[in-house]
Amino acid sequence: MAQAQPRMEVPGDNFSLEGALDLFKKSSSPEEFEQMLNNPETKVNNLDLNGDGYIDYMRVFDIQEANVHAFVIQAVISERERQD
Repeated sequence: MAQAQPRMEVPGDNFSLEGALDLFKKSSSPEEFEQMLNNPETKVNNLDLNGDGYIDYMRVFDIQEANVHAFVIQAVISERERQD
C-alpha cells in the first residue's frame, strides 16, 4: 500500500481565486477591488512571491478596448519586478 505524498505548497496557493471573484462582484470600481484585495481582513491575498516575509501588494488594471474590459491583477514583487 503506497503512502500519499505530502502536497508541496506553491506560491499561488496563497491567493484565493474564488475569494477574488467574490470581492470583484462586490466592488464598484477597479480601485475598490484593489483595496479589498489588499485588505488583510478579506484573507484573499497571502502571496509572498519574493520570500521577504511580507504579503505582496496587488495592483488592479482595467484595460479597455471599445466595450471590452480586461482586468489584470499584478503582484508587486520589488521596485523593478512585477508578476501578472
